[in-house]
Amino acid sequence: MDFELPEELRILKATLRHFVDNELIPIERETTNGEQIEPQYLERFERRLRS
Repeated sequence: MDFELPEELRILKATLRHFVDNELIPIERETTNGEQIEPQYLERFERRLRS
């Protein structure tokens, strides 16, 4: 059995990890209110994810 991820999923995983490490984690404390992301930051993140 082959348990390796297909190339497309490995690329997606790496891209997502890069985004989280470089965009989300550095500003995590200032962007949240409890478990909710502040609306202005949520919009910013959604725009960045679409590009």
